[in-house]
Amino acid sequence: MTAPYARRTARYTKKLKAIGIALGGSAAARLGHQLGYGCSRDSFLRLLASLPLPEAPVPKVLGVDDFAFRKGQVYGTILVDLERRGPIALLPDRSARTLAAWLKAHPGVETLSRARSTAYKSGMSAGTPNAIQVADRFHLLKNLEEALEKTFKGKISALKEVEQSIYPSTSETTTQPSKTPTQQQRQEQQARKRSQRLLNYEQASFCTYCWTTATIWRH
Repeated sequence: MTAPYARRTARYTKKLKAIGIALGGSAAARLGHQLGYGCSRDSFLRLLASLPLPEAPVPKVLGVDDFAFRKGQVYGTILVDLERRGPIALLPDRSARTLAAWLKAHPGVETLSRARSTAYKSGMSAGTPNAIQVADRFHLLKNLEEALEKTFKGKISALKEVEQSIYPSTSETTTQPSKTPTQQQRQEQQARKRSQRLLNYEQASFCTYCWTTATIWRH
């Protein structure tokens, strides 16, 4: 019925854990008070922290990227199962030795998706030398962008000539100077913005009135 030194029965604890998993901390506490359980937010979080982590199989396609524990100072590495679309591990740093040690302890990875970091490249080569290393979508597009920028750098005049030959009307309209708005147009624009702000204020005031009335009626 209960565990040693426990203050709740096993069935009661099981219900609290189910609510905590579904709603988290604060929302679970609000629902718990309505159901008569009376557990605080921290109690739900402690129950969730005591749950064992589910065992994740070794992924065949693994994504590797860095994240910040403290931006600009402390960074770690996140490992993501790209087939199941979920994180499976967090490493304390982004060094090649740590990544290689994890890969050696979890053999079976066939494809590795990484950023352009040389540390990740050497860590993958040391941990799983037979796995295929590929660039992720973001860095693949970034490589393409840099290659195109390098290729077309210094050829702006030729690109403009091609644009004028294909879209002559567009190029002519873009060269025309833009007209500045008159004072009457600026006043009309300011009036429209003011009316929109007034409408937003009235809607917010009405919602606040309805919420206050409903709260007083409920109590």
